[in-house]
Amino acid sequence: RENGNWHNLGEFDTIINHPIEHTGNGAFSFDKQRFYFSRCYKDYNHKLTCRILFSKLENNEWQEPEELQEIINLPFTINTMPALGVSRNNTDMLYFVSNREEGRGGLDIWFTYFDARRNEWREPRNLGRRINTIGDEISPYYNIETKTLYFSSNGHPGFGGFDIFKSFGEARRWEDAVNIGYPINTSYDEQYYILSENRSRGFFTSNR
Repeated sequence: RENGNWHNLGEFDTIINHPIEHTGNGAFSFDKQRFYFSRCYKDYNHKLTCRILFSKLENNEWQEPEELQEIINLPFTINTMPALGVSRNNTDMLYFVSNREEGRGGLDIWFTYFDARRNEWREPRNLGRRINTIGDEISPYYNIETKTLYFSSNGHPGFGGFDIFKSFGEARRWEDAVNIGYPINTSYDEQYYILSENRSRGFFTSNR
């Protein structure tokens, strides 16, 4: 967006966009040096499987993506929609959506962080009952400055379908989720809420 007009800058090249698998749900680290995204495909049973990858920016070029370790990309599960925060040790805090067991039902939002000392991601943990329900919680976005998580849910009370909610906190400590209300939320599905860097403008998707 420049001078009030939008300009199409094109797509990522094939380093990021796979020729066969579905690629999407991109999110940058706070320092913009790492790009996290999802790749999804249907297996021989036509069951959707998604996993999270990341690419590093080196010499102003994105490098060949690497899959996050199996502790995050559990086999035969959906792991998708990454969102980035910052851990207390100033490393990447990853929020993501998964249908792995031990969740509260359907798709839940989980978190993990990168342990620089051990050079590994820690065991993911569920965000808990203030965020996750027996329904589906999807499309998380974390605003680092305000420590606010925005996400969509069809399990919390709302206007119908998926509504956008927000909660203050981080890791496993959260306040009760709050519906951000009409006119953003309607009886249709509202998802993928995100704010511009100066928080003066927001974007979301809807099938209204």
